[in-house]
Amino acid sequence: MTVPAINPDQYDLIDPSTLPPINPSSFRMPLADTIIVGTCFRGDPFELTAGLKEGDALKLVREPENRYDTRAIKVLNPDGMHIGYVPRSKNEVISNLMDAGKHVMCEITWMKEYFEGPEIGIRISMDDF
Repeated sequence: MTVPAINPDQYDLIDPSTLPPINPSSFRMPLADTIIVGTCFRGDPFELTAGLKEGDALKLVREPENRYDTRAIKVLNPDGMHIGYVPRSKNEVISNLMDAGKHVMCEITWMKEYFEGPEIGIRISMDDF
């Protein structure tokens, strides 16, 4: 019997070799690889994302009073400017973890420039102590 090959891209799995080293006192658990959405509605997307690069840490902030999505999670650049959101399709588990007080972090994994603005890939992880 042959086992079929699994393509990680097909299942939106995270390649473990791309994860940062684990601190011996904690375990960093990847939650999602996704993109930032809504950047074009926050102002000039090129101005909001100026100077950002792969590996930069971004801040995630819950926005339960959001009238469109009570699970909304804002993404802030290192200067604290609101640049977009975690997509609705990815925010249910992450928002629940944040509401439970878990330490959730976000970093840029890739960036592409387009005429209407940049597209930013992010990895969201949680430190479990």
